[in-house]
Amino acid sequence: MKRILIYDGDCGICSYLAAYVTKRTKSPLHALPEITSEIEKDYGEELSAMAKSGVLFIEAGSVFYKTQAVGKCLLLLPYPIKLLAYLFTNKMLAYLFNPIYDLIARNRHKISRLFGLASCKIKS
Repeated sequence: MKRILIYDGDCGICSYLAAYVTKRTKSPLHALPEITSEIEKDYGEELSAMAKSGVLFIEAGSVFYKTQAVGKCLLLLPYPIKLLAYLFTNKMLAYLFNPIYDLIARNRHKISRLFGLASCKIKS
């Protein structure tokens, strides 16, 4: 099954988490720092608008974004981290977590600097 993770490559948090997930999963996962024209052609232009919200996860032709995308990534990890995924993939709970996700997404570059995670993996 083809799984694609699309994240903000200029965000230190996003880059760190994408590397963390791809390194620790045993399932095939393609992590991309931006939407490619091929993916946009396959899934439509509305995917670009969704990508502005932060993380996208594509699996079996379905597109997940925000907390559900994070949850799908966590499902690929071993226990006990995998248990967190059930909180984020539950649609009712996702509505509760999405405002928190939005707050973090709006401030992701500031938060990256706070944790010492350089944008574009370039240390200044």
